[in-house]
Amino acid sequence: MISKRVVAGAGVAAAVVGFLASLVTVVGFFGFDGWTGSAPTEEPAAVTLPTDQGGITSVAAPVTTPPVVPASETVLTSAAALVPTPQTKPRPPAVNAGAPQPAVPQSFHGKWFGQVYQGSSDPYPVEVVIAGGASGATIASVDYPNLRCGGRWELAAAWDNKISAVERIEYQGTCVDSVRIDLVMQPDGQAFYSFKGHGDGAGVLRRLR
Repeated sequence: MISKRVVAGAGVAAAVVGFLASLVTVVGFFGFDGWTGSAPTEEPAAVTLPTDQGGITSVAAPVTTPPVVPASETVLTSAAALVPTPQTKPRPPAVNAGAPQPAVPQSFHGKWFGQVYQGSSDPYPVEVVIAGGASGATIASVDYPNLRCGGRWELAAAWDNKISAVERIEYQGTCVDSVRIDLVMQPDGQAFYSFKGHGDGAGVLRRLR
């Protein structure tokens, strides 16, 4: 004979079982893996391939992981792109000066621009406007924008393909006064600029007009 307590206990047990079953259903609906609380790992999609016997077989699709580029390599690549190409001081051309001239040859007249390489410092720009003139006369104006100085050139000597002038600085920045400048005309129409002393300087000037 079953007592009322046993029947009541069985009813309670059935209610507890029903509650646990409902809880398991809810947990499964939200995608939790067992009782760990983590989402189930998604398996790669399977690819169906035909077999030699006419059947089909399923092969798991390979999982590819994109390569990870370290942040340090990216920084080095970007920094390397910013490094300027090394430049060197130009060499004097193998040009014959030609016959002596009483004044600046017409081929030197005009406005010239270029970069001067001096010692181990960075190159700096120079602008020269040559108007012509005889020995001892002012033949050109000169400006060094980055050095914040400039002045004029006085002709010391002239040849067919070369002129020598004494540079007189009239507004001072970091320039040295009374330096002798040589300008040699090259076959390509550019002029080779140079001076001796004070670290020696050289550059190639192109005509602007």
